[in-house]
Amino acid sequence: MISCKRCGYSTTLLSTLKRHLQRKKQCNPVVEDIETSILYNKCFEKDVKPYKCEYCDKSYTHISSTSYHKKTCVKKIEIELLQKQQLIIDQQKQIESLKAVLPANTINNANTNTNTNTNSHNTITNNNITINAFGKENIEYLKNNPNYKQIMMNCMAEKEHGVMKLLEYIYFNPDHPENQTVKKSIKKDNFIKLYDGKKWNLSFVDKGLSTILLKIEAEFVAFLDKMEDEGTRVKDPLMKRFMKSVGYALDFDFSALQHPPVDCDLEDKHLTKLKNDLHTLFIFFINEKTNEMTRESIRQYTMNNE
Repeated sequence: MISCKRCGYSTTLLSTLKRHLQRKKQCNPVVEDIETSILYNKCFEKDVKPYKCEYCDKSYTHISSTSYHKKTCVKKIEIELLQKQQLIIDQQKQIESLKAVLPANTINNANTNTNTNTNSHNTITNNNITINAFGKENIEYLKNNPNYKQIMMNCMAEKEHGVMKLLEYIYFNPDHPENQTVKKSIKKDNFIKLYDGKKWNLSFVDKGLSTILLKIEAEFVAFLDKMEDEGTRVKDPLMKRFMKSVGYALDFDFSALQHPPVDCDLEDKHLTKLKNDLHTLFIFFINEKTNEMTRESIRQYTMNNE
């Protein structure tokens, strides 16, 4: 709002104030007895810009220009990013505090009870977890699974849903919480966290997801390589469906393997849209699984301390 310093009249439009000050009959001096001609010169002859951005202090003549500027104000975006980052850090500290209390409480209970039963022992074992560094997850349990080939074949057959299954097998497996090296607690922000073995590192979501998908690609390559070593391979129709639905959009490269090349018949704009859609889907999935495991940790903590 801008106002007349003489009578106190206020408006959101600079043009309206301009007409108000140009009237032949001056307004009543309610606020201050100052000539309207002087006020007009102060406001318009010197190109005064009464609308100011509260984030960067840039001034504009029209309120609409100020509103438009705020949508892309670099200082505003920086402040909002810092606020979101601090919120994530605070939430993560709360989660880590809960996890830190779990083994301590369980161990103390075990020390005061010499008749610890098997269930109590299992609680200690399960909660006293050392998280692996991202990229160094122990997935021998998957490769040694007697159904390993079928699991990986199903992941390829189910395309984007199969990629999510593999994400769950590796990073969100309730039987292997030591591999939860990926976290995304807030769905709509632009960040994701990866654990380096010592601390959680904040990354922009696109960069972080690309790193995660490189790991997923490597697991598919390892599977296909194992198939070839054993004298078998994924059937060509399955490979073609996987590549056209998921592989090309995610930049998966299986060219080093002895499979016939699969032509990508998608136009660039359609491939880009598919990639963006898949990224959105995977980020949503990672967020859901992160919060699911967090809720489970809190539930276990609550049960153990009742």
